[in-house]
Amino acid sequence: MKKTQLFIITLLLSVSLSQANELFKITLSKDQKLENTFSASLANNTTLHIAVISNKESKKYDLIPVYIDSQKQAKKLTKMVFDEIPVIVSYHLNNNIASLITHNEKKEELSILDFNLTTGASNVNKLKDEAFPDNVFRLNNKTTLVYTEKEAINSITIENAGLVSYSGVKVPEEYQNKFKKFLKNNPQAINQNEYVKNGSINDARAYLKDDQIIFTENTKSFGADLYIFDFEKQTVDVSEFNFRNTETKYRGFNTYIQDENLFVVLNNKEDVLFKTQSIVDKTSTSEISIKNSLQQLKKEAKTLDNFLKASNKANMKPTVTLNKNDMGNFVVRLDYVNKNTYQYHHDWWFHHWMFHQNNMMMQRHIQMQTQNMSFGSGPNPEYFNTLPEIYTTPSKEEESYAIEFEYNINSKTIIEDGNLNTTFKNIDKDSHLDEFENNKKMKEFTADFTENDFRYIYQDKKTKTIYIKYENL
Repeated sequence: MKKTQLFIITLLLSVSLSQANELFKITLSKDQKLENTFSASLANNTTLHIAVISNKESKKYDLIPVYIDSQKQAKKLTKMVFDEIPVIVSYHLNNNIASLITHNEKKEELSILDFNLTTGASNVNKLKDEAFPDNVFRLNNKTTLVYTEKEAINSITIENAGLVSYSGVKVPEEYQNKFKKFLKNNPQAINQNEYVKNGSINDARAYLKDDQIIFTENTKSFGADLYIFDFEKQTVDVSEFNFRNTETKYRGFNTYIQDENLFVVLNNKEDVLFKTQSIVDKTSTSEISIKNSLQQLKKEAKTLDNFLKASNKANMKPTVTLNKNDMGNFVVRLDYVNKNTYQYHHDWWFHHWMFHQNNMMMQRHIQMQTQNMSFGSGPNPEYFNTLPEIYTTPSKEEESYAIEFEYNINSKTIIEDGNLNTTFKNIDKDSHLDEFENNKKMKEFTADFTENDFRYIYQDKKTKTIYIKYENL
């Protein structure tokens, strides 16, 4: 009798534990089939999870959204119906409205899908004759889509379906040919609305700062060209920076824009230099030698030796990124990556989502790539111009000897015993998901992270039930 009671208690406990992280589930009818899922982390530890389900009877696609609040309470929102599977461009949260932006290639149409998190109601605004943007900047409360041409830069800023604004700045005629050559390098958007560990190693990049789009291009002569488009002032500022020191030869360099400054890392066999250059007055500069700052950084000489030994290899490229901490200062990260294998996965949600799309879409775009079709840049399977970046996962990182320190931008100095706790947390997302990636019982798994947990949606292959669950970090 006691053994039977013990077995029942153990069984109940195991069942209870297995369901403890379940937040919501969707049961499909015989006429329904799950096509794909999508997970997005919104502001304030909230998430949005979507199941796209095909309906044999209606021959349409139902988009079913489920909102999970900061207390892990689930709320099913009003579904939307599509003629085709929607291609997601971006998302954000503005007050109590969660907006999802999709694009239809055939119709050349952007759709803004609004979900009222209070009432559960939905709303759609369709923007006709809109191509897929060249760059996408996703902020907490809005999304800016950027379209680049030789003659002009245009943008669409979306707060919600009812608040859409258009801006544009013409490229001065004397810079049009130079800018046209720059655009051929497909500038990569840097998402600074998340923790940036290494950033991009593409020479051409794009940054969004308030009403400005800043394009940068690292040159082979250890310099950088900047194009600053100000939508409010309707101005274009073009400038060139040179970081080469005639007395010292450097093996590699990289740059990063943050606020009104251009930050540079240069390395050779003896030292690593960290430079700051104002992009406003273009004269205010500072330079820090890591070799001469080891005592201040409280680092042993071996730390720098290891960094230099690894970063100076032929296949390595130095990186510099800055993330703000909770004191308002910057946390500088000097690191290096293998340029043959590294991919900058800006907007991690997109790459994770795309990796799990069906093989037919994958095959289709491989065929399109082999036909030398031209695609614009941006997170979209219909146009993305670097297919291997989408469909391959990053290789496991080699041992890193990254150097981090707190930096006061006003005094241009290192802060001893610095606060390295950044506002956006550095979460090794892929490591948390390894066990799920290889789980053959799951189908169409996607996930995203809050500060304290990660939440995911998937379909049980056996029961066909769709689950939304969470795991604590």
